[in-house]
Order: sequence, then C-alpha cells, then structure tokens
Amino acid sequence: MSEQSKQVKHTLIHDSDTEEFHKSLDTGFFKDQEHLLNYILNEIPSNVNNICEIGCGTGIVGRYIKHKLQNVNITFVDCNEPLLDAIPDEVGVKECVDLLQYNPKSDFDCVVSRLMTHYFPKGKHQEIFNKAYELLSDDGCYIDVSALEIDHDTQAVISEFWYKEACWTADRKGESRSDMIRPYVLTVNEVMEFADKVGFNEFTIKRFNDYNLTHTIQDLVPRCKLTPPQVKELEEFLLDQPLHVINNLGIKEVDAGVEITQPVYILKATKEL
Repeated sequence: MSEQSKQVKHTLIHDSDTEEFHKSLDTGFFKDQEHLLNYILNEIPSNVNNICEIGCGTGIVGRYIKHKLQNVNITFVDCNEPLLDAIPDEVGVKECVDLLQYNPKSDFDCVVSRLMTHYFPKGKHQEIFNKAYELLSDDGCYIDVSALEIDHDTQAVISEFWYKEACWTADRKGESRSDMIRPYVLTVNEVMEFADKVGFNEFTIKRFNDYNLTHTIQDLVPRCKLTPPQVKELEEFLLDQPLHVINNLGIKEVDAGVEITQPVYILKATKEL
C-alpha cells in the first residue's frame, strides 16, 4: 500500500450518556468499565476466532470478550503469575511470559491491550508495537486502550507523578528503587509514529472525552497506602505546574482535595499485506 493511500485518522468521540469510566484503578472485573469494553467489542471484526490480550493483568478485556463472544478462543499473556491466577482456567489459555519474549505457534486474528503501555520504560514502546504486529495474522487488528498525553510537558509531569507513587510503594514494600521501571506515558503523536513505523496500513486513534481517568489524590490512598505528607507532596506538585499542563490534566482543587484527569484513547490498527 502506498504512502498516499494509507488512512490515518485522529478523531474525537463524545459519549456523555455513560457512568464515570474509572472510579478506582483497582475496580472489580468490568462493572465500571462496561461501556468502554462494549466499544472495544464492537471494534473486533465479526470473523475473529483467536484473540490475544497482552499485558493482561487479571484479564479484564479478554474475560469480557469471552463473556459476550463465547465461541472465540482467548489467550492471556502477562509476566505476573499471581494476576494470571485470578483468571478462571475455563476462560482461555494463560501464558506467563515476558511479552517481548512471547513466541506462540500460531498467529492471532486480534490482539488487545488495556492501560498497559505506561508500565514499559521509555525506549521499549516500539518493541511493543513490533510484537503486536508480529502476533497478528495478515489481516488481523490490534486494539489498545491507553491513557495518553497531548504534549511532552504534560507527559513529563504525569510520568513523574506516577514515578513518585511507585517509589513510595517500593519503599513501603522494602523493595529497591533501582529495580523499578520508571513509568512512561506516551503522547498521541508517539503512538501514531510507532504504529506507522511498524507497518500498520490503517489506524485510528479516538479519544473518549467523557471517559477519563479522573480521581483525586485522596482516591489513591487505599490502593497506594499514601501517607498524609505524601498526599500533600503530590497535590503541591500538581498545583505547581505551568498553566497549560494544569489545563491539559484538568488539575483543580475540589472539596476532596486536588483532582487530576488523564484522557483515555483507543487505537485500532489493521495489518494488511
């Protein structure tokens, strides 16, 4: 396919008749995310038989797909065995392996991932797209849900924000910070460049304006076990940012503290040879 005929679109979706997308980062199964999961489901071609969820964690996406499309085969891939163990055996095949080292015997019609890419360090993301492309059959598609940023200033702030939280979690668990992977949140343009470079012939990136990761710092306390001084440090860190970053992230003071919003995007990339 020539460069001129390649279809690349970046469109916005407005969905206001829905409940809040993400009430917590550790929400149970799929209740709070059903609208988004239904959208992913509708993006999957009707002739798909074999689906792989990469970086699956507890398999939110794959389990929902299997719940709705019982005749498809689901493979779950993650390097964290305790998370994989939470997936019922009857739902699909579970592969505990480093994603970039995963080499199945056959291709997949569709590869899906959800809020996974920021767990990889800077410099590894092109390899993720290469792997997704490699796992697909000739007419397969890759669907990824990610929290992306629109410029590098905002990207740097949100990556530092999650790095602070990760450091405190490591300290609390008695783990070495030197072993940590620094979170790296991609920009929209980076995702488009990665998809294009690997060879996807058609791809779209759509933003769910009303389906964002919106929470206060206090909301993170139960999951991250933040102390009051740590909450205060994160709140002051966010409020001290330049105005354009504050606007991009929807940083504002509310009754419950300081609120932050990360926009959620969905990439659909098709492999056509």
